[in-house]
Amino acid sequence: LDLGNNDQLDDYALDVTSYEPCLIDESGDLPPATNEWLTYLSSLATYTFANNAEKAVFACGGYIAREMVPGELIVVVLNTIIYSKKLKSDPPIDTYDADPFGQFSWLRSVLSTARKENKMVYVTGHIPPIQESFVYSIGNEYWDQNYVLRYFEL
Repeated sequence: LDLGNNDQLDDYALDVTSYEPCLIDESGDLPPATNEWLTYLSSLATYTFANNAEKAVFACGGYIAREMVPGELIVVVLNTIIYSKKLKSDPPIDTYDADPFGQFSWLRSVLSTARKENKMVYVTGHIPPIQESFVYSIGNEYWDQNYVLRYFEL
């Protein structure tokens, strides 16, 4: 489930309600849902999740990782709305050093585990970390530059 900018009640609107990563702990406890809208979407799209863990992580932060080829390939779907320069969040993100929904921490964990297990990772998201190519906005950045730098550092 890949969130687009118009998959919210208002274009680019998603309240950032947590800065903690949505991780399944060592005892198998699932992360708590942190956002009403993400929880609602996860309940509507239950059939799209491979298991309860995937659904819980999505309800927590709007992102997922799924092993598509056992032992070989993991597909990661990021919640890229939160990095958009057009994001409408209430409350607003007050610093770009923040990690909305703990997604960078979560992604670092997924990538680290994949590296240790010698698995490939394919990362996707709706809004790419590049400049816009639409006629009316050529050259404008989609993401805040600080998030682009953090993303490519991973």
